[in-house]
Amino acid sequence: MKIFRKTAAAVIALTLCNTANVGILPKNTVETYPINAIAADIVKSGVTGVDKNLKWTLDSDGVLTISGEGEMLDQLYTNTSVWYDNKNIKSIVIENGVTKIGTYAFNKCTSLTSVILPDSLKYISDKAFDNCTSLKSVSLGCNDVLIG
Repeated sequence: MKIFRKTAAAVIALTLCNTANVGILPKNTVETYPINAIAADIVKSGVTGVDKNLKWTLDSDGVLTISGEGEMLDQLYTNTSVWYDNKNIKSIVIENGVTKIGTYAFNKCTSLTSVILPDSLKYISDKAFDNCTSLKSVSLGCNDVLIG
């Protein structure tokens, strides 16, 4: 009975698709509506990394996206990161290509709740997420990551 239902559903779907394509259905039978994706505005951006090889953007939804290839810088002091004490960062997406998150990189980002890390990540430095008191979710890639 299940096979009959699935086969019947497939035949009906194909028939409807084919009749719509050859113009048997009246033109006004199907209404279409444009889809307008609303992207958040970029509110801040810059470059970082050992060789200024990483780009970052912060959008109006509080998503910080870091892209490029290579390592993020280690900060010598707690307040020297470009994102230090940034209350606007709610989530971080680090794209594939980034291999290291530096010391104190996101120190005191107290509104940060989630982080998505790429497969390319090899090392998370000590205190990279120091004082991120709202952080609840970290999604790691598939590879082993040394946390230091």
